[in-house]
Amino acid sequence: MACGLIPLLTSYFCLSVFCFSFWLLPLVCDSLRPLYHPRMKGILTNMPINWLSNVFNFNVERKEITRPGNKPYIQMAPNGVGVLHTTEGFGADGAWNTLNAKHSAPHFVVGDNRIIQCRPLGVQAAALLDTPLHPNKDAYVQIEMCGFTGGDKDFAKHAMDQWSPMDSTLQPLAALMAWLSLNSIIPLQRAFDWPDDASDMQGIWARANNTRRLQNIYGNPQHKGWFYHMEVPGNNHYDCGAMRCADVFALAKTFLGQDASQPDQPSNEETLTPDAGALTAILRNGDRGDKVKQLQSRLIALGFLAQGQDDGIFGPNTLDAVRKFQSSSGLNVDGVVGPATNKALGNAAQASSGGGD
Repeated sequence: MACGLIPLLTSYFCLSVFCFSFWLLPLVCDSLRPLYHPRMKGILTNMPINWLSNVFNFNVERKEITRPGNKPYIQMAPNGVGVLHTTEGFGADGAWNTLNAKHSAPHFVVGDNRIIQCRPLGVQAAALLDTPLHPNKDAYVQIEMCGFTGGDKDFAKHAMDQWSPMDSTLQPLAALMAWLSLNSIIPLQRAFDWPDDASDMQGIWARANNTRRLQNIYGNPQHKGWFYHMEVPGNNHYDCGAMRCADVFALAKTFLGQDASQPDQPSNEETLTPDAGALTAILRNGDRGDKVKQLQSRLIALGFLAQGQDDGIFGPNTLDAVRKFQSSSGLNVDGVVGPATNKALGNAAQASSGGGD
């Protein structure tokens, strides 16, 4: 009798556990559901949400671009990956208005010597095309740069030209990238060793199967650093083209107090006048000091500033001289002395001193 009772009790116990599991499972699932999002394919982590107030000498403006219908943000963990875009237009406010109308939010818009934050760090942006690959989930930081890929709005003629952002975009961009590197968020490097001149690219860049997209580097956790939009699979945009990323990194290093040397510069840069290296700092209206005085001496020597005005104060006369030099050199006339203007000043000084003999 006892022997027959044991299998019966065992069966009853197993049936009870099975029924209890059916009762408990929905409760467990309901408790987890608020933490789950299908895009993330897993449980969301409680990562900090960050709005920045300033980055080096730039104030960060908060102008939020929400998700359609004010849906909750999709949180994400830091992964060391950033994506750069170009707005294909000038003006930070105009760029923000366009992005906001489409809910195509980056984390930041940079331009006009400004940094505008559109989404907090720690949540997904939406500046990449939302394809079945959901590439926005793999970019911890996305930045829209004011300007045109190739440096000119005529895409047909210039999109594949080598180019650098104008100083009013380059400075806040470099400051932001330096800050992200300093805080161990995105390393100050390209995610892959692609050449700045895009000599590896074949055929049309603005297509979903261009040379770099076919390599499927983006989304690989082994590759950390900065991507261009044109390197993200599932998208068909061509920004940032053949951008001289070395120019951006060189300026970012000056914010970090590091050596700003650029290995890809022509070797004749080494033959610049001895004080050329002193002009690697960003200088703008209102600055004072020895670097401003060196700038003024350079402008006096080139005939853009009157004798005796090298007082070390970047005031109206120096601002006017810088703008005249930028105009004569074919640069963006913003009155700010950044890497492009510094380089042109160095070349002009070398030419005027007869350095080619």
